[in-house]
Amino acid sequence: MKGLTVADKKDIKGERITRLKLHLENEHSPRKINEYLGLNEAAEYLGVHKDTLRIWADKKVLRSYANPFGRKRLFLVDDLRDVLVKLEKSW
Repeated sequence: MKGLTVADKKDIKGERITRLKLHLENEHSPRKINEYLGLNEAAEYLGVHKDTLRIWADKKVLRSYANPFGRKRLFLVDDLRDVLVKLEKSW
């Protein structure tokens, strides 16, 4: 992004965020973006290590959503609540 002004960079960042929101809200799922948590937040919510969460997502124990504009995994809060209930019952 060499040669771009600060305003240009802000416009590009804003456009990426808008595209991500549209992707998550319309194309990927009817959910709103604030109904998702990132990997760190989801691991903290469940009280497990983030590597555990990655393993569960890879093994399809917990559904994760790929961020189309980066490598970040997103987890639906409702799915996390369901897993939390299952974890509490198994303890």
